[in-house]
Amino acid sequence: MLVGALALFVVGASVALLLLQRSSHRGGAGSSESKVGQALAQVQLGAVGSTPDPDQLVAAARILQHRLGLYDPHHASTVAVVGDHLSMDAPEAAVSHLDELLSPGRLRFREVLDAAPPHGTCPAATSDDDPDADVVACASDGSEQYHLGKAAVVGTDVKKATAQQDQQLGQWQVLIAFTGAGQQRFTDLTTQLVGKRLAIELDGVVITAPTIQTTIDGDAQVTGSFTQSSAEALANDLSHGALPLTLHRL
Repeated sequence: MLVGALALFVVGASVALLLLQRSSHRGGAGSSESKVGQALAQVQLGAVGSTPDPDQLVAAARILQHRLGLYDPHHASTVAVVGDHLSMDAPEAAVSHLDELLSPGRLRFREVLDAAPPHGTCPAATSDDDPDADVVACASDGSEQYHLGKAAVVGTDVKKATAQQDQQLGQWQVLIAFTGAGQQRFTDLTTQLVGKRLAIELDGVVITAPTIQTTIDGDAQVTGSFTQSSAEALANDLSHGALPLTLHRL
């Protein structure tokens, strides 16, 4: 999962989200580096906590299948539901980044109610926070600790995210389109927060908390120091949503 410094800005009538990538190993094992005949590794994955619902397992398998396709589309990775767990056959290059593959990918847009330097060590990130409750979270670089309001926009409000290369600058970027209801929520949120800060929280970490300068009523554009692989990875995660389960290797 990509984590970086993200900022909202407006240039004329264009609205953009700016992501400066902090860390992503996913691009390092992208399809351009795959090797024909690479061996597949089998991994068994179980849900943390109580016995999962079958529909949740099916949904998790579908999302993992999409994520695996970014590592090596030339090999047929598979994710199957086997009883109360998942069985994954994937290239070893992908399995070596299992933590990233299993990152929940839960996206929240929250109002910043208060922000200050952390008192000592930042609390550990939690990816299972309640979107309808206030939370405390830290910036990805540990520079600020935030008291955040309930999430007004979440990952399911994203309709589609697409990676593309800017034809003039040659830089890779991600375009985000919201669902009809999601667009209204995002527009309403930015209207309410003009002059205030909006936190974008990913898996319990605030990746940015910009001050909103004006109402945003269109698609979002994510630009920054992307490679093709890292832009596609972010677009894939945003398009296919968060994992419905917290998974671990058995």
